[in-house]
Amino acid sequence: MTTAEVAKTLKALGWTNGVDYDRFSRLRLNDRVVEMGWKLRNYGPTLPQLLETRSALEADWFSRAVEVIFDKKRVSSIAVEDRYNRIEARPITPHIVSSAADQAVAWAQVQDLDAHLQAYRERSLELGFDAFGIYHLAALALCGDIGRLKHYKERYAAGHLEEFGHGRHIPANRLHINTESITRAIDYAEGVIARGEVRSPAASI
Repeated sequence: MTTAEVAKTLKALGWTNGVDYDRFSRLRLNDRVVEMGWKLRNYGPTLPQLLETRSALEADWFSRAVEVIFDKKRVSSIAVEDRYNRIEARPITPHIVSSAADQAVAWAQVQDLDAHLQAYRERSLELGFDAFGIYHLAALALCGDIGRLKHYKERYAAGHLEEFGHGRHIPANRLHINTESITRAIDYAEGVIARGEVRSPAASI
């Protein structure tokens, strides 16, 4: 198969195709969206083709919270498959592509969204760089944990920046937890509580 034929097969199965750094295909499954990144590798006419896939999972409510708190439009994955799936065949066939798509759907359907949310909520604050910082704030906001968010705001304002990853040789542009993002998280949490949309309520960690 060619890359175009793989994309055509996935489209026929109901997936929407796109290109970022690599090829990806997306499929909505009720309360979640699975995005399967994939590559078709060719190593020569006498060697097998390789289809490599790895899936990520999105939830509208999580992506919306991250977008508001980060203050930038983005798609955010609440879960990512912990390994790449590789299939070798001579050649890769539509049936193999269909099986890879089925595997991605099966993985997505068994993921516990609230368990992943709690994992971001419990993540160590000092590891809150890159997207993980905003994911942590989003998880706290979605769980209505205003007390903890206000504590963060007080500690940041008091200059305890080392608690937020500063001074650990991490470039400033990778540290997204600051007064502005914490304030937006508090505002979002207040809205979540007011609308009765608190997810996975648990004792403040």
